[in-house]
Amino acid sequence: MKKLIYSTLGVILTASVLFTSCGDGGGGTTPPTPTPTVTFKNTTGYTSQSGKLLQGTEMKFGMVISSEIELKSLTVTRNYNGAGEVIIKTMVIPSNLKTYTIDIIDTLPPALKGSFVYKFKATDKDATTGESSLTITATGPLLEISSQRVFNNKGAGFGAYDLLNSDNISTADAANAAFRDIVDQSSTSVISASWKSGNSTRFIKGGFTSQWSQIDTEDKLKSMWDSNIGTGSANVKDNVAGITDGLLILAKVDRGTAPVYILIRVVSVVDAAGADNDYIEFDYKY
Repeated sequence: MKKLIYSTLGVILTASVLFTSCGDGGGGTTPPTPTPTVTFKNTTGYTSQSGKLLQGTEMKFGMVISSEIELKSLTVTRNYNGAGEVIIKTMVIPSNLKTYTIDIIDTLPPALKGSFVYKFKATDKDATTGESSLTITATGPLLEISSQRVFNNKGAGFGAYDLLNSDNISTADAANAAFRDIVDQSSTSVISASWKSGNSTRFIKGGFTSQWSQIDTEDKLKSMWDSNIGTGSANVKDNVAGITDGLLILAKVDRGTAPVYILIRVVSVVDAAGADNDYIEFDYKY
């Protein structure tokens, strides 16, 4: 009996030693790789949080970059409404530093409204990267854009339109698929007088209780959308008349971090001979 007790005790002690040895050193869990951190200064004069700012505002970002090993570089990018990252600052951090402080200034474009995502990426000498980001939504008085056209999609003209960049685009170009806020739905040489969204943009077709001239702020645009949200659709058409002269159309462009609300006013629907010269002309504001 004593032998059995001693034998069992020996097994328990051996298992305990093996278990302890596993945790202490060889073959255990690998500790996580140290990652650089980017912390924003939040004192007066610095932009340190996501939020809304007026178009054309100059921003000062103050950063403290820290790492457990030597730092190597810093890259700052800006992405407007999901169109892709653009580098606004790249630099090599002085040698042998594990902590670095820097201020970077950037100005919101005066003619663009919408979402700007800023990313601040710090890299150490082992090529490990850590980052922080801020989202700034540029706001301001409504911008009015006149005399734009979407052409018959079966003709030679561009049958799609990018509302945020005020640009006619072709549905034959696969690279612009994400920017097709409006796509003409014509299937013959007769213009269909109907649109569809080629992305996540949604529309609400009038009539509305408010007129074009009465909608003069972003808050009024959003309120107008919220009041009619039940009729939101990926299409703009009517069983009888389709898109007609003078029609008001609300659009919600939701391909950035923050949605952009737009009011469109149809100026004229032109159905010429053939498809090449067919178009719908419109004004819009946002």
